[in-house]
Amino acid sequence: MSDEIQLTGQVPRRTIDGGIFPFSARANAREGIFSDVLAAVLQCDPEVAITEETKDTTFDWANTTLKQRFNNVIDGDYSQETNLDVTPSVNSEDVWEIFEAKYTALTQGDNPIVVPFNPAIPKRIRPVNSNKWGSWYRLLMTEKQGESLEFDPDGLHADFRKRLDNLEASNIFEQAIVSVVETFDEPTKDTAEATVPLRPYIDEMAENFRVDLKAWLANDVESASDWLRGSQDLIGIHFFMYYVQVALNLRKEWSKFINGEEYSPKIIGVPFGIESESAGLGREFVKIWKGERGAEYSVRRDIYDSFARLAVLRMLNEAISEHDHGPDYPVTLTEALDVMDDKSRQTAIEEIYDSLDADSPDDCLESTLIEASQKLVKAIDKRYQGADDSAPFSMGVRGVKNLADADVRFLSREAGRPSYRFQMADETLAFLARVFACDEERTDEELALTRFNSYLVERGFHLDERSKTAAKASLTSMGLLSQESDSGDSVNVRTY
Repeated sequence: MSDEIQLTGQVPRRTIDGGIFPFSARANAREGIFSDVLAAVLQCDPEVAITEETKDTTFDWANTTLKQRFNNVIDGDYSQETNLDVTPSVNSEDVWEIFEAKYTALTQGDNPIVVPFNPAIPKRIRPVNSNKWGSWYRLLMTEKQGESLEFDPDGLHADFRKRLDNLEASNIFEQAIVSVVETFDEPTKDTAEATVPLRPYIDEMAENFRVDLKAWLANDVESASDWLRGSQDLIGIHFFMYYVQVALNLRKEWSKFINGEEYSPKIIGVPFGIESESAGLGREFVKIWKGERGAEYSVRRDIYDSFARLAVLRMLNEAISEHDHGPDYPVTLTEALDVMDDKSRQTAIEEIYDSLDADSPDDCLESTLIEASQKLVKAIDKRYQGADDSAPFSMGVRGVKNLADADVRFLSREAGRPSYRFQMADETLAFLARVFACDEERTDEELALTRFNSYLVERGFHLDERSKTAAKASLTSMGLLSQESDSGDSVNVRTY
């Protein structure tokens, strides 16, 4: 058969029912992603959708209504309704400018998204480019126990919902915005899939997310909107790292799979720097995105390659499910080799060849499962060779970049030449330190700076010695470290 085998039609999808990669993470602003997550957590299907077609009329109406509502505050009418004794100092004509500056964000194409500073926002407003990000939340909230998946709706998830339900507006301006949003139709309840478990590809990633969410729930010193923004950053950071870890682990697992060997996905350290330190061309966190100048691997390349590998994995899982020959949840590539029988293997091979321009119908009968899988991966790669950044194949790269990006707590930024780099903001480092220190189960000894460095590694952030030094200096300058001994040997992380 020719080595120039190609796809016959559309590229096979890479999403997998039941977990591992249940939704293709498309690019959107972190605020829009968080809105979708909160809508899922609160089990709401927002009625008002701000789309390309409706954004102008929706925002024009909101502009007028918000000014009217704020005028009511100034006149005292709204104050009496809410038992608030306030004298706003801002002119109502400035209300919309303040709202747009602080409470909206822009996604690709300069489409506005209302920042979800209060649960009323995601309950009633669907953001531009809304998508099924709630499935990623469910995935990280799922615990694999032996041969079963568990999502406890009455545990941590219930605590998160309770905190959300009890959040109030942090100030009179936010209260005015909420009052406008609450004039929208009551949101439709969507309970069908809210707590259905989804298998995570890397169990440690899901466990770490639950630990961090529990710790953040213990933080009771933030204002309501600041706490919610912290929740937004927490989810964005974990979603980013989950995607990166899936890509890195699929590279390692694929190399084992094609040799018929076993592999267990695990957290891989990704080189990271700190915003306040210098970033020379030789630093690993500068080289690792494109795999330049002797870097061990390329994160960008692994994200691209994950598309085809996930497509193979989906076909294997569908074949297993069709013959009811395996667990009730998705398996990994190397697990598939263990659980598939001859019938499910042949079904998978035939489905793969249905996607390929094979020389003869007998080709699929002569191939092994691994040979067929390799041909599909090569065909998908060939389809997208030379494709521009608008191609579906590049969606993953754009999605990862968007998850990493934020106005304040970013994980990476475009740095022009020579490379996009993983260099987290000092505010991101401070935020992670606060989450770490909020964990009520940590003893004083476990709050040591050395333990915080291990905490970062456990979540996929690998700082070299120079970056650790920069991180210590940054945390010290922000008052987030306390020296516990005169010798300076014991330094602990604190929340404030």
